[in-house]
Amino acid sequence: MVLGEASLLATTSIFGIGFDTPLYMLASLPGALMVFFLVLRASRLRRRYVSLLGGRVSRGVLLVEASRILGLALLVLSAGTPYTVDVKYVEVKPGDIEALRSVGALHVILVDNSISMGYSEGLTKRIDVARDFIREYLLELNETERVEIYSFSSTTKLLCKGSPTDCMEYLDMLNASERYSAIGTALGAGISRMEAAKEPALVLLVTDGGNNYGPDPRDVARGIGQLFTDKSPIAIVKVGNDPRASVLEEVSGLAKGFLYDAGVSGGDVLDDLSEEVYTSVKYQALEARAETRIEVESKDYSIQWVFAVLGIALILASLVIYP
Repeated sequence: MVLGEASLLATTSIFGIGFDTPLYMLASLPGALMVFFLVLRASRLRRRYVSLLGGRVSRGVLLVEASRILGLALLVLSAGTPYTVDVKYVEVKPGDIEALRSVGALHVILVDNSISMGYSEGLTKRIDVARDFIREYLLELNETERVEIYSFSSTTKLLCKGSPTDCMEYLDMLNASERYSAIGTALGAGISRMEAAKEPALVLLVTDGGNNYGPDPRDVARGIGQLFTDKSPIAIVKVGNDPRASVLEEVSGLAKGFLYDAGVSGGDVLDDLSEEVYTSVKYQALEARAETRIEVESKDYSIQWVFAVLGIALILASLVIYP
């Protein structure tokens, strides 16, 4: 994995060796053992023959025979595709999407399903834009990350809990049929779930801003903002052009979160927006838990060639010195 700018601060923590294809190594073992026993048998016969002639087998001959066995063992090891492992801790940068994807997190996604989300602007309904944005967002996630999707009106309702792929199919269940939209209640539910999570977590709220029920979302946002000294891992994504959505800028500011405008867009615009939301808010989730240093594993396969070349060289040298 290439981490780009993530390796600004790195310290090696672990160094070891592993095998990518241990089954190949095991498959070559019977043949290697057969050759080993042939070499051993030839050695015994040679010693017996020399003993009958009243002589002694020199240490040099024993070393040559040992080198053949060692060379054979190295070839068996090389068949398993050996590699050295170097594990480092690196400091993640906000825009380093590959590094961010390597870290698990909980994504709490809250989607407004009030009637106004069903309004059409041009050829597109607001709920369709919301659904398409969430779909693009889920594609940004690693499958090891956890997702919880809630719809909200006067209350919040869990639609899905699982991996990004698991939750993708539940997006078609989102509809715009409820009378109320309680943005403050949804924010409160999201922050409660985020605080209860064991891993880094973030809240993503998708709405047209048509709040008409529950506590004032600005009061809820003000309380959330007091929990964070800097930015909070909370993002509000506005869909459509509802005139009531002006409150969202104030809410996101008080919560020290992020505000994004999906408008009535689609296609590549949502693709770019979902990546921007993911990298910014995911980093903030890690920073809120002081977990911006991540473990990165790199593999070096050059040792396979060292084993193979050294093994062949030992066998050939032993045959030349003592056929």
